[in-house]
Amino acid sequence: MPDRLLSGLIVVAATIIIGTLVYRVNTTGDTVRPASSATVDEKEEARSTQMKARLTSCRREDSGRIIAEGHVTNIGNTDLRFAVVRVLWQKRTDQTIEDSELYVLNDEVLPPGESKAFISSTDSMSAVRCNVQSLDWW
Repeated sequence: MPDRLLSGLIVVAATIIIGTLVYRVNTTGDTVRPASSATVDEKEEARSTQMKARLTSCRREDSGRIIAEGHVTNIGNTDLRFAVVRVLWQKRTDQTIEDSELYVLNDEVLPPGESKAFISSTDSMSAVRCNVQSLDWW
C-alpha cells in the first residue's frame, strides 16, 4: 500500500508541475510584445519645430543709424534649417514706421537648444524703438 501511495503522490506532483509550466507559458506569451514594436512605440516622439526670437540690444550710433541685435533659439526637438524674423522700427508711441525681414538661418543647421545671432539696422531718424517677431522656421 505505501508503494501505491508514493506512486500516486509522484503522479499528482508531476501533474501539478507540468500544469503550472503550461499555464505560465500560455499567460506570459500573450502579453509579451516583439522587441522591435516595443522600442518603436516607446521611443517615438512627436517632431517639434519651435523657435524663439529675442532682441538683446537696440541702440543709436553717433551716425544716427539704429542697430538692433538679437538671437533666435531653437526650442523644439529637431534641427532647424531656415529661420526668418521681422525687425520692427517704431516711434515712441509704438507705431511701426519701418520693418525689415531677415533670414537668420538660410540652409544652416541649428540644433535644439542652440542660438544664432542676428543684426539689423535702419537710418530712420524718427525710429526710437526696436522689436522683433518670429515669422517662419522649418
